[in-house]
Amino acid sequence: VENLLTGYRISGHSYAGIIAGTLEQYVHLGDACTMTDNLAYDPKLAADKVKDGRSGKRDDRWVFTSRDSSLEYLVIASLAAAGRILKGYDDELARECLATAFKAWRYEQEHEPVENWSAYVPGRRPAMEALAACVLLSCTGEEEYKERLRALLPEAAEHFFWVGGVFARAISYMQDESFTASVQAAAVAYRENREKEWISNPFGVPYFHNIWGVGWLLQRYALQEYFLHRAFPDLFPAENIFQVVHYALGCHPASNLSLVSGVGAQSVTATYGVNRAEYSYIPGGNVSGPSLILPDFPELKSPYPFLWQQTEYVMSGAASYIFCVLAADKLLNT
Repeated sequence: VENLLTGYRISGHSYAGIIAGTLEQYVHLGDACTMTDNLAYDPKLAADKVKDGRSGKRDDRWVFTSRDSSLEYLVIASLAAAGRILKGYDDELARECLATAFKAWRYEQEHEPVENWSAYVPGRRPAMEALAACVLLSCTGEEEYKERLRALLPEAAEHFFWVGGVFARAISYMQDESFTASVQAAAVAYRENREKEWISNPFGVPYFHNIWGVGWLLQRYALQEYFLHRAFPDLFPAENIFQVVHYALGCHPASNLSLVSGVGAQSVTATYGVNRAEYSYIPGGNVSGPSLILPDFPELKSPYPFLWQQTEYVMSGAASYIFCVLAADKLLNT
């Protein structure tokens, strides 16, 4: 949350990304804190000089400050959710999160959308705006967000894989039979397309052929499926979420290794990260899993920590896995 807020505190909008400034730092092996000298760069100093907490060594990380409306809406949703959750734990931070989310929403609503696509900018602006509107609605109940969800539904429904669960979740806040019927119609059309993918492989998931492992993508799919199941249980069975948990725990192409380090009888325990040279792992870390070697060979090379398209950890992967497990537990035990 502090990282997300930094962009607004300094520049008034979110950042597309922060990354090492040199190739040597990018391929660094060892403790991440040794990537830099942990001092702010001062161009007035010689490369080997340090003064007043600054140094002449140009090793600071780079911040990419391009603005993109889809990213803004995604961050708005994140900050609004954080503000709601942090209330009572860190009230000052909660207030800043919510105030920033409201201010950023107002700016985007009053200006033309801006598109600056890059690797970690989500795109699909209508879907991201719908997500932001849904989370803000859950925080406030205000009519403005209901109106935007109604207006966005026809266009955002084209991205139902990414946002179907958002509209399903919004139903309880909207209290609008017409809106519910529209979401259900979009859900029916979406399900018909998904069914073809469910039967295209033996794993019961919409498996996407990609050079990158699809485990994280499937977990995001399961997140949407959970809210769709809650709204339309006859259309979206709980089994869809369970199958994704099965996939993460080893029911996938190439091997039967769990994609969650330390969980399961056998799991991926040599993973891509700054400590990859040690062939080590972080318990609970979640990798993306088998990738597709063209034209049709799925591979999960293990133990081998140098293929980031198979065994990299990311925080969002672990977070979506945790959600899937908690969702499965709730569906099975309530």
